[in-house]
Amino acid sequence: MGPRWTAVLLALLTACAGGVDLLSVVVLGGVFSGVITGDLIHVGHGLGTAAWGAAGTAAAAIGGFGAGVAVWTRIVTPPLTAPANTGADTGARTSASAGAGPGAGTGAGAGADASTDASGGENTAVTRDGQPTARHVTGALIAEVALLAAFTVGWALVAGRPGSTPAQIALLVTAAVAMGGQSALARVLGGSTTYLTGTFTAAIATLATGGPAAAVLNPLVRPASLLLGAVAATLVLTAAPWAAALVPMACVTAALLWRCARPRQEGGD
Repeated sequence: MGPRWTAVLLALLTACAGGVDLLSVVVLGGVFSGVITGDLIHVGHGLGTAAWGAAGTAAAAIGGFGAGVAVWTRIVTPPLTAPANTGADTGARTSASAGAGPGAGTGAGAGADASTDASGGENTAVTRDGQPTARHVTGALIAEVALLAAFTVGWALVAGRPGSTPAQIALLVTAAVAMGGQSALARVLGGSTTYLTGTFTAAIATLATGGPAAAVLNPLVRPASLLLGAVAATLVLTAAPWAAALVPMACVTAALLWRCARPRQEGGD
């Protein structure tokens, strides 16, 4: 995907993360579903004050986030290397090379070998030097939409008021898995959607050193998107608590639709 398409995709996902984290902090135990730094602080505070329930809630979010990263990383990361050649294949190639005589490494023979490697041949597991194709991105987005759809249904079933019940932990862990998966996708796309301290730092550092305006403003699109997602979730949570989860659901659905609507690029799908 081109940089502009990717920027819009990351902005939509960041707005989703803002809505999910708002619901997590306000309703699901006061911890984050997508900010591990904050959750580690909550765990530390819980352990230091013997508030085992609070520490356990934050630890559950961390565990869910980690699980999401692990699963989605497998979805978005193509194999880096091809399966090893068998001994028979190696022997056959050695014999062929020996029988080719002088000059086998040049001319048509070399061209044939090069074209075999370039076209894939036995190296079909190699995909863009390990970079995700459009299919990998789409698959990751579909998985996140499905998981957040389950979160939205669960949220509606408890009318947005799970209280201190197993439903609260279940919703929190589901949200954390989704945010972990989203973070894994954002990582291979070259950005972050859940943790924006580095993004904000880079923008301010560029401003302080007199960098171009675009280099300052472009990174701030995602923090602004996070803020908008949180504000929208707050407004819906106040007016209709049962529907608040629809805000992040709408954002991630928009991200999927944006991905599917982009012009197909040669070799990208």
